[in-house]
Amino acid sequence: METKPTLLLVEDDVNDVAMFKLAFGKIYPPYQVGLAVVNDVPNAIHYLHGTGRFKRREEYPFPYAVVVDLKLPGLSGASLVQWIRVQPDFGNMLIAVWTGSHIAKDIAHLYRLGANSFLSKTDSPEDLAIDIRDLHDFWNKMGILVNFVPAVPPSRKSNQSKKDDFFYRGKDHPGYDPE
Repeated sequence: METKPTLLLVEDDVNDVAMFKLAFGKIYPPYQVGLAVVNDVPNAIHYLHGTGRFKRREEYPFPYAVVVDLKLPGLSGASLVQWIRVQPDFGNMLIAVWTGSHIAKDIAHLYRLGANSFLSKTDSPEDLAIDIRDLHDFWNKMGILVNFVPAVPPSRKSNQSKKDDFFYRGKDHPGYDPE
């Protein structure tokens, strides 16, 4: 059984989780891309390692990326970023920090710890959907997200080729199909 690409969201606020699910669903149908949600750093670590209640990878596939809230109960999102970066098996994973903070010192610190990108918290699911799509487009163009099934095309771009799509399946992938 082939598992679909899954993004891991680490967020403790149920309203923010609902907003993210709504925005993510506007871009990617649930049959194409999965969204796993945990509410704190210890659960994120268990999810990433596939231990505890997350040991069944068929149910809890290894994520292609992590979106983490900066302010979590107990250990902060920054501690998760730092922890991921020292793991030999997935230290190069794409990490986006989802935060309402625009303090340059916080952002610089998280980049030093290894965060790849930031998503700003917003009250608009449409704006968040655009931000998520733009983030995926950027990391696709950087060559990070190339081994997934094509996603719903973005609404902002009109003449986008399949190769520019964020879930483009590369030639080296076993399921490659040029058309």
